Amino acid sequence: MIHDKELAKEIIALMERCSREVDQSIRLVQEKCAPEEFKAYRRGAGMVMGYIYTDVLAPLWKEHPALERARPAPLGFRPRKAETRDWDRSPMSAAP
Repeated sequence: MIHDKELAKEIIALMERCSREVDQSIRLVQEKCAPEEFKAYRRGAGMVMGYIYTDVLAPLWKEHPALERARPAPLGFRPRKAETRDWDRSPMSAAP
């Protein structure tokens, strides 16, 4: 994806910050909006966070494993085997 390690490191930091901002926006909407608005927003925001992870972060970590910090797998993710981490498969890159 991005071959330059320093650039990848910078992008990872930006995407992690972006994910935190989206997460904060979900909390804000939950506090200030009706439940049906919150559910719709959370669904869309969750998709944004998912694509950041699967389409940007996971490919960068795959190319630059030293940049991946120890972190838990995405919420709800259960690897097939203890040593298998296949969350780098993106729904956007899957063949139709």
